[in-house]
Amino acid sequence: MVPPCAPTVYDERTTNLIQRQIIILTHAQLCKQREQQQALRSMHVTQCNLPYCREMKNVLNHISTCRNTTHCEETHCKPTRSILRHWRNCTDRQCTICEPVRQARDNCAILNISKLSLS
Repeated sequence: MVPPCAPTVYDERTTNLIQRQIIILTHAQLCKQREQQQALRSMHVTQCNLPYCREMKNVLNHISTCRNTTHCEETHCKPTRSILRHWRNCTDRQCTICEPVRQARDNCAILNISKLSLS
């Protein structure tokens, strides 16, 4: 589990797994919001086919209602909570977990903005 902004150094495999988890969770949160907006507008809800998206939406739903934060038996509950807490609170520009994800996210946002302005 990832403590908030701790200077813990993980091996490359663990770092990559945590980064992928952050990316999938971030996607799942946005995807869930999109689905809710489509449903509210009585639109056809487009199902996402990104691997693990549905599973992570289920984990996010569970976390939002789980009150057993220390001893929950749900497989992904505690580690996902820890990863999300770290991601939301991390401000360390040297964080080997978050900073590459932030940079990739920001680059994608810049690319998407430049595509919009070109059209």
